[in-house]
Amino acid sequence: MNKKVIVFGTRPEFIKLLPVIIEIQQQHFDKDYFYIFTGQHTDLISDLFEIFSFKPSYTLQLKDHSNSLCHSFSHILSGIQEVIENIKNDFNISIIIGQGDTTSCVCAALCAFFNHIPFGHVEAGLRTNDLKNPFPEELFRNIISLTSTINFVPTSKAKENLLREGIKKKNIIVTGNTIVDAIEMLKPLVSSKISDNSIVRQFGLKNIVLITCHRRENQDEKYLELIDSIKTLATENKSLQFIWISHVTPFVKKQLTREPFHAINNIHILPPINVFELFFLYGKTQIIITDSGGIQEEAPSFDIPVIVIRDYTERSESVEMGYSEIIGLNKEKIIGSFNKIINQQSIQMINPYGNGHAAQLIVSHLKQID
Repeated sequence: MNKKVIVFGTRPEFIKLLPVIIEIQQQHFDKDYFYIFTGQHTDLISDLFEIFSFKPSYTLQLKDHSNSLCHSFSHILSGIQEVIENIKNDFNISIIIGQGDTTSCVCAALCAFFNHIPFGHVEAGLRTNDLKNPFPEELFRNIISLTSTINFVPTSKAKENLLREGIKKKNIIVTGNTIVDAIEMLKPLVSSKISDNSIVRQFGLKNIVLITCHRRENQDEKYLELIDSIKTLATENKSLQFIWISHVTPFVKKQLTREPFHAINNIHILPPINVFELFFLYGKTQIIITDSGGIQEEAPSFDIPVIVIRDYTERSESVEMGYSEIIGLNKEKIIGSFNKIINQQSIQMINPYGNGHAAQLIVSHLKQID
């Protein structure tokens, strides 16, 4: 009997794969799949497992390697290999599927390649063409594309990237991004899934500036430039609430627990929040300042302009449509971009990343694989 294997390890991966998993369940193909959870975001993802009654077939026990890429990479790669060997004792694996540009995905792709198993890449073809930006995700994307059998790309631009790299057209399928599917699925649940004592309920007005910053290439003295920028903006815009969401990354936690904002009352540091709390805040947000690729994809569904604090982005579609602006981590540019956007009239955005049917297209193609 043939089995298909889906691998994920972080909350963003699971959220983007959730529409695919639910589509598989609705078409009654769940018995054909195994799910490997590599364990990077156990605490952040458990609520979603519970809400959707999902239990991974296998869960790796990820060790604390103090943010070491080499150690986590080797641990996840060997862990996936061990599970694959276990499955192969009883079943033939027809394909392994991974999502995005994470350590989980690149390890799954390499494991598939080493074991002569086809690999399907969800959200393929994203590129900045600079291996150090974002780091290490851009390298991971290139490795994954070299080993992938099927590339499920979110946009025509992603398809063009792969064609330019010599990937055969027949191995590229434009589906849209599954985050659009996920937003449509999760949005109606937001109010019912936030507890009465949730920290986000204290923010009642639509006057929020949302900040996140966690990429490895920004984990240096540039982070202090961002902190200084937010101090200035908050001081100059007392009517706005600046909500900075922390991250599980040790560097970020350390920087944001030093109480760098002192008596600036309209800056609020929040711990990592769940997806429903994030979507709740989106509904009250005027501007997002972030280095997150996922947030750049989500923002158009909520009509929120984005200041991208990176030097490059693989989500250039939003930039081209005028929904986001790349300005790097420079105080003068951050403040200039903010002041320009805050004075603009809000617009209804058209999401360039899909129409909410990506999961259906992906599953329909996976059904054809024996």
